[in-house]
Amino acid sequence: MRTFMGIGLACVVMAALPVQAADGGLEAESSATSRHAAVWVEPLGTALLTIDGMFYLPLGASVPLSDRADLVVELSGLGHKGTQCQEESCTDYWGGYVAVGATFHTGSQRLSGFFFQPKLIFALFDESASPGPAAPMEHFPTHREYNVGLDIGYQWVLGPVYIAPVVGLWVGYGQNVQSVLFLDHLWHYPTAQRPSGFIGGMNVNLLRIGAVF
Repeated sequence: MRTFMGIGLACVVMAALPVQAADGGLEAESSATSRHAAVWVEPLGTALLTIDGMFYLPLGASVPLSDRADLVVELSGLGHKGTQCQEESCTDYWGGYVAVGATFHTGSQRLSGFFFQPKLIFALFDESASPGPAAPMEHFPTHREYNVGLDIGYQWVLGPVYIAPVVGLWVGYGQNVQSVLFLDHLWHYPTAQRPSGFIGGMNVNLLRIGAVF
């Protein structure tokens, strides 16, 4: 099921030395003062999964590494409470993603222009399910993911507002994977057979909206 997220991110550290002007560093000082960080939410991803009865809250933040690169950290909480039990099954599903990476952009100013973002993505999920309303909940092995991903998008700043449409893909290795189908566990009773193997998916968050400071 973990193919949809992508919520995700990358651990790439890369810094560039600022270029100083010949007049004693005024250019470097101007560049440093123009740098700013950003924080954001991703409302399209939240809306998409809320429609399917999921709780999903993706958050992100970036801080400057250089004039062309930013360190990015993203956290995403994901859950589903089986309060409305169908005849065949109920599922409780809770966990989240942590991603760390770097954004490299083409814009002449901070947080501007096209960008690509390699990232490392880690995930942990806990799941319990019942075959029916009267049956007890059964706990399943913890699901873990170790992924690498790449996001591509365009970013700009409008006053204090940060906006970035983004798409991405990820691949990796999953332990105790229930299914590679999108949200498959919500419509089929989970099985105790949880193989480990390669997995993949896409970033469905699609839009970052936040603030700069």
